[in-house]
Amino acid sequence: MGDCLGHPICQMARLSASIPTQCESSYKIWHVGACGSPLAVNGVNALVYTLAEAQVKLGCEVYLLLYGSPDAAALAFGRRTGVKFIVVPNSFWRYANAVTSLLSQSPPGIVHMHSVFIPRQALLAHLLRKAKIPYLVTPNGGFAPQVLARNRLKKTIYGSLIEKTRVRGAAGVCAVTPGEEGEIRSYVPDFSGFISCVPNAVDPDSLQVSQCRVPDSAKPTIVFLGRLDVVHKGIDILVDLGRRLPDAEFHLYGAEDPRTRAELKTLKRELPQNVFFHDPVFGSEKGRVLAAATLYIQASRWEAFGIAIAEAMYIGVPCAVADTVHMARIFERHDLGLVFEPDAMRASAAIRNALGDQALLKRWSARAQDFARQNFHPAMVAEKVQACYALAVARKRPKQPEESTD
Repeated sequence: MGDCLGHPICQMARLSASIPTQCESSYKIWHVGACGSPLAVNGVNALVYTLAEAQVKLGCEVYLLLYGSPDAAALAFGRRTGVKFIVVPNSFWRYANAVTSLLSQSPPGIVHMHSVFIPRQALLAHLLRKAKIPYLVTPNGGFAPQVLARNRLKKTIYGSLIEKTRVRGAAGVCAVTPGEEGEIRSYVPDFSGFISCVPNAVDPDSLQVSQCRVPDSAKPTIVFLGRLDVVHKGIDILVDLGRRLPDAEFHLYGAEDPRTRAELKTLKRELPQNVFFHDPVFGSEKGRVLAAATLYIQASRWEAFGIAIAEAMYIGVPCAVADTVHMARIFERHDLGLVFEPDAMRASAAIRNALGDQALLKRWSARAQDFARQNFHPAMVAEKVQACYALAVARKRPKQPEESTD
């Protein structure tokens, strides 16, 4: 296994080379944390659906545990891939009864939870510990200091009473970038399971684009894809950059985030003429948008991974990321693209210089694409996840935590 995203922290390197990557026929996986649609604008959701499909191709029996019925797109996904759905009640106590029954009658071999601070996942973790079924947690950046600072009091209380117990009871935790490992260790310093670095996967088939041609245009097109959370995703920074770079067009695709709807409305009232907001795009339409871009940009004030960054890299779109994004360290180490400070004046100068250097853009395009195809292909990611599952199943489970202690 070796390096994880070019960083030798991945404990999977300690696994024996004899660990199989093909699932045994009886190996059953539950993924918890996906929405009832593969089209939801949600990086965690995209990861789960992509990973689940890749695991079926490895021969696994894979289920997505959903709190509501799958929509038409999800059902079509299931028919195409062989991924199955388990629908459980929304009501907290009916959910507990349903899961208890499932664990008794048809237990999984392993459960993989995605995201953090979700009470139903904490309840499921408690039931899994009682049933002695191992589980893994992928926080996807959920323990970043900026995330913990949002609704700090609630998260502090909930974390002390519930969330930290859920993590402590896990066989392992998967960080999506090397930089996230420190956040996990800081949140649960006494965690006795393993922490492995496993990147998120890109679904190249859905993009339906094999190669991007770096446009040579007098009017560069700069693209962002993701939730329009003004604070988290730095949408205000992007608008400011647009104002400072009038010779480029900025196209922002995504859905409004309820938490910053008022701030977004204010931004839209005084938009520069070269900044445009669009509805979210999916599949081949997303691929076309990315392939036509001169530069993909991510100005998030914090970000563990960034699925859209990985997708842009995969098809060869030159990328610019703020140094507040964990992937920036990977960019710097492997010379994959522009890393800029989230100060609009300095960032605009750096972006202007990069846009004026076609040779540099083409070099970043080629290097990032090669890196992405080696690290973010679903089959590669699924094999790394399978190694984590094998370790979780094989190892002794950590001492059971007391349910009410910090």
